[in-house]
Amino acid sequence: MNKKILSILSCILFFGIILIPTVNSKESKQLESDILEDMILGEELFNFKPYNQININYNYLTRDRIIEIAEGFLNHEWYPTEDNIFHGTYIGREVDTPDRDTYNDWPDHHGWKANQPAQGIPYQWGGFSSITGYNLSAPKDFDEQYTGTGFFEGRIHFAGDINFEDYTSQACGLDCSGFVSRCWNLPYKHATYTFSDVVTPIRYYELQSGDILNIPYYHVILFKEFVDEEKTLIRTIECGGPAPNVNEHIYKILSTSNDSFSVKLEGYPLTENFGLYRYEFIDNTPRTPTINGPTSGNKGTEYTYKFFTTDPESDQVSYCVDWGDDSEMQWLGPFESGENLNISHIWEESGTYHIRVKAKDIHDIESGWATLEINMPRLKQQSFLNLGDFHAEIGLNNERESLANLVGTQRIRGRFIVVNGMVNKEGRENRFQGFFRDNFFVLQIPINDRYINIIGKVRIDLYSEKFTGLWKTRNSRLNGWIQGNFN
Repeated sequence: MNKKILSILSCILFFGIILIPTVNSKESKQLESDILEDMILGEELFNFKPYNQININYNYLTRDRIIEIAEGFLNHEWYPTEDNIFHGTYIGREVDTPDRDTYNDWPDHHGWKANQPAQGIPYQWGGFSSITGYNLSAPKDFDEQYTGTGFFEGRIHFAGDINFEDYTSQACGLDCSGFVSRCWNLPYKHATYTFSDVVTPIRYYELQSGDILNIPYYHVILFKEFVDEEKTLIRTIECGGPAPNVNEHIYKILSTSNDSFSVKLEGYPLTENFGLYRYEFIDNTPRTPTINGPTSGNKGTEYTYKFFTTDPESDQVSYCVDWGDDSEMQWLGPFESGENLNISHIWEESGTYHIRVKAKDIHDIESGWATLEINMPRLKQQSFLNLGDFHAEIGLNNERESLANLVGTQRIRGRFIVVNGMVNKEGRENRFQGFFRDNFFVLQIPINDRYINIIGKVRIDLYSEKFTGLWKTRNSRLNGWIQGNFN
């Protein structure tokens, strides 16, 4: 800071009590606090310490997080008293709280009333209060301020200030730019004319939740969503504007500029266009995908896995899947954000594998890897098939009706599951026997008054223990289908 200015401010602080002898000790401390706070504000306003000379770490946020914070301020409940009301001059500053005790002709959703529950943080010109539960930078807790507790013990603040000439640290709340600064979790309060440091202009049709509509030196509004398919109505959250507190409002778009970078809103001067902007530190990385499917099974068996992710920008996404074996990794897609992707795979050898998957959007921004461990032991069937009953239907390929019903039991013998029981064919019962190993089976069943061996392969659902497959015979042209379950 300029040394001359520092000297002047130091003199002001040193001689403050002498210059204002009528101020009591408590008010003197408050005055010194206000002067110190105004020094910081002055450094920002008059560029004694330019933003581009400060090392600042900005916080990356998702759009959902921005709206979550905004709705936290919108829905915050608090309980003001007469101590939070003030209208007049306080230590040389004009204060005008937005209370309905004074402005009794205001509608219920405007401002607040003493000794009644209030909702929505009140408007305070220059305000930058925070609320708990959102891990916000540079916290100044509103509840502690208006109740005079915690960090502000013994110093009850006025709840809001709609006087636009003077800023006082004895009031608490938010103004329009303070609200957006909090929603973006900025490390310090920005003004409507300094958001240009952290935003990028966008066109009207690119608007997404968490973007802003801004007129420097006038007003800034947080965009939430389009209300109608034609995109002529927008839902917003803002502090000020239609009400002297954080409020949600629907605006009609009267017109857009020729380049679509600005709009006119109903209810605001037709000479003013709101510019459209996007916070540069939006986290637009696709979410790390989830993997759902069996975690154990048999080699040589096809298993299906479901992959899922979403993109904060609702961009289409592609998936890169690594099955943990010698199969080639490749990008699949693109698919719609939030669309389930089902992919099947066969592991040819026993062992433990790790499925890995990541996603990327249309801008080639990639997510992190998700991993699922898969076990293909040598005695596969024992890992998921319980000893118990065995049921199956057998049919010929060219017939929909079953040829025979098999009802029996199962037991494990070494690496085989042995099944036996009764065959019910056209009302007659005969015995059957056979075995399963991995996904292959041989069954000896009676057909046309003689026993034949049918050989086949099935696909087994690990969750339901149901199976379906095909069979054929070694010495005849018979072939068909089989379906059933292990219970």
